[in-house]
Formats: sequence, C-alpha cells, structure tokens
Amino acid sequence: MRDPGAIALLAPGRPPLTYRGLLREVGRTVNAFAAGGLGQGSRIGVALPNGAEMAVALLAAADCATCVPLNPAMDAAACRHLLESMRLDALVVPDGEDSPMRQVANAAGLPALELAYSAEAAIARLRVRQER
Repeated sequence: MRDPGAIALLAPGRPPLTYRGLLREVGRTVNAFAAGGLGQGSRIGVALPNGAEMAVALLAAADCATCVPLNPAMDAAACRHLLESMRLDALVVPDGEDSPMRQVANAAGLPALELAYSAEAAIARLRVRQER
C-alpha cells in the first residue's frame, strides 16, 4: 500500500475511511469473529445492505473464514433454502433489524452477529451477540 492515509471508502453522512482505517476495522472484525468462536474452517454469511459495513464484514470474513455474501432482501422461503444448503456457522446482520433472513436464521438456531451503529464512527462495530 503506497499511501495508508488515502481514502479507501466513502459513505454518505460519515467521515471517510482511509486504507489504514479500513485495515484496522477489518482486524477488529476478525477479532470479533474469533471472540465468537469463528475462524479458519467456519462459514460466515454476510447479509448486510450495500455500504462500508458490508465491505468490512466481507473482507474480514474472507480473511479468516469462508465468506458467503447474501442478499439481505431475500424472502423467507429463499432464505430458508439458502441457509439450509450453505451450512453456515454464523450470520452477520444489521443491529436490531427484523428481516426474513434473521427470522429464518433464528428459527434454525444460527448465531446472528450484529453490527452496532454509531453516528460518530466511520463504520459500525461488530457486536458478537449470538441469538439462538
């Protein structure tokens, strides 16, 4: 990386995230996955809307485990079929959002890892809160 201070990600209403900041957030997210017992050999589904959080979660999951990007707008039947066939170990979802993806994951006993948002932060932080 030539300039770690260069802007890596921009999101509306948030401060820019530099490459240095992106690497820091990916590292924090990898550590949060590890704290939840996830790592090499795990399958982590990421069901987040487009944005900086999705980018960080995808990079972190791909760095430490098998990353499975998922469309957060899927209906319940499609979610059920996909989650059954993917054999995921955890699912990353937005904090407090009650989506069909989350409902199907909860019914299947799949841990949901939430992103806790802060208006001051350039990016949301992963909170390892496992719902079973």
